[in-house]
This record gives sequence, C-alpha cells and structure tokens, in this order.
Amino acid sequence: MTQASVPTPSVKLTSFACPNCGAHSTQTWYSVTLERLTGENPTPYIPTLEDITQRERVDAELAKRSIWVELRRIKGERHSKAGPDRLQSGHL
Repeated sequence: MTQASVPTPSVKLTSFACPNCGAHSTQTWYSVTLERLTGENPTPYIPTLEDITQRERVDAELAKRSIWVELRRIKGERHSKAGPDRLQSGHL
C-alpha cells in the first residue's frame, strides 16, 4: 500500500493511518453527551458556512418574536393580530 492511498486523520472518517508510522487505526466518535455515533454517518457533524448563516437568521427571527411578545406582555396586551414585523416600523 502506498502512502498516497493511506487515509490521513480526519473528523470525516472512521479510520486513518498514522502519518508518522503508517499504522492503521479506527476512530470512534461520540456526541457531547458521550453517546457513541453510529449508523449511516458515525462521524461528527461539522456545520458549513451556509448552516451557520441559516441558524443566525433563525436566531434573529426568534429574538425579534421574543422581544415582540415581551413588549406586549409589559403593555398588558394579550392578543393581537399584529406581528413582530411592526418592530421594524417602530409601531410599538
């Protein structure tokens, strides 16, 4: 087996060859709650830039809704057809 065909260590693999001696070894991955990752994809999830951007958009929308609900609660208003989009227009 040539050095070029030997997999180097990676979080996207479940086995690798030592870059120093070439010995082959398996890697077992665990979640942050110490549960062994198994199944079709037994490697850690690594978010892409697109995943992070999408999450930031979702978090921003949730934050906007939370502020809207809290402002309504402070004002003593329980039900309203107006939504959190009114925050941007300054109608609160």
